[in-house]
Amino acid sequence: MHKRPSLLILTNQNTADCLGQIDGYELLTSTSELEFVESVPFRTCRPDTENSRDFSRVLERILASHATHIMIWSPNSFPSNAAEFDILSTAIGNRQLIYWEGDAWGKGKKITPQMGWWLARASYVFSVAGFSQTTLLRDHGAKEVPPTLHTYCHIKFGKFENYTPEAPTSAACFIGGNHARVNLPILVGLPGGADRRSLVRKMRRRLGHEFQVYGPGWPKGWSSGRIPYDQQADYFAQSRVTVNWEHYPTYWGYFSDRLPIALLTGRPHVTSSQPGLDWAPDGDSGFYHENSPGGVVSRTAQLLNDDPAKVAASGLNASRWVSGRLSHREAARHIMSLCDLGVAPVGRTPWNLLAS
Repeated sequence: MHKRPSLLILTNQNTADCLGQIDGYELLTSTSELEFVESVPFRTCRPDTENSRDFSRVLERILASHATHIMIWSPNSFPSNAAEFDILSTAIGNRQLIYWEGDAWGKGKKITPQMGWWLARASYVFSVAGFSQTTLLRDHGAKEVPPTLHTYCHIKFGKFENYTPEAPTSAACFIGGNHARVNLPILVGLPGGADRRSLVRKMRRRLGHEFQVYGPGWPKGWSSGRIPYDQQADYFAQSRVTVNWEHYPTYWGYFSDRLPIALLTGRPHVTSSQPGLDWAPDGDSGFYHENSPGGVVSRTAQLLNDDPAKVAASGLNASRWVSGRLSHREAARHIMSLCDLGVAPVGRTPWNLLAS
């Protein structure tokens, strides 16, 4: 009798902080496509916790688990050294290792030695960014690099899946950090950082206090401060229009999870034009991608001057499109369906395009 696949996830955050991601995989047990799902964090948020303690806990769980497959999320600097990795690798044995990389890497963010160890060990490396990140990952040892997407948490933001927006309290909203240097904005920082700073500066000049900025690293007086991740959707929902400019804007198909979160709130979203997003809605569907910060500002101004009912309707169109389409549930199903485990694919755009 064929044994059903099962999964042990090595998470990069405390279990309570990633309930939706884990739940996406656990839902596959309710359909009997997976036998069971277990998880253990390899990194905690407690500053007094040392990697060695994380290593011991993870090793114990790998050795004790009967899971047929092991998955690791964005290992970054785990474990501390190559000797510990060799011990973990031996404990995994001949079980298939799946690597999920949920960050963009390249200029301004170098691949760590630890990432290289896991990349070379994994059977599949799922990346939220396409070319040229896929080339970078292969250069560091990855073999199969199928694409996946950033998604919203259906547990943390579940109330927005069937949501009627209330009256907005501001014109536009931006959530994100500033990583550009004033003196060398193009040469120092993350790709796209200079344009992001330019966008926020232009929006402030255009809308004044009607433009709300949240996030770290901005000049004094620009931002209202960092907000908890779980409250991002609530803050987006307070504005008539949400705006953004992505880091790594040339990476094929890449966008941060801020995109599906913003779209879910029922507000039109205006952001940078990314290659490889031809499947995404546009125009009356409430999702606008522009080629320059000035284009984002102009589009936002146009929406704010348009018929409020029409603008609100486009935001609702965006919410209905993204709801149940770009959540952690679909991401988990997509990933497991490509690992030759007998899991049925998502079967709808954009996931079916990624699987082709």
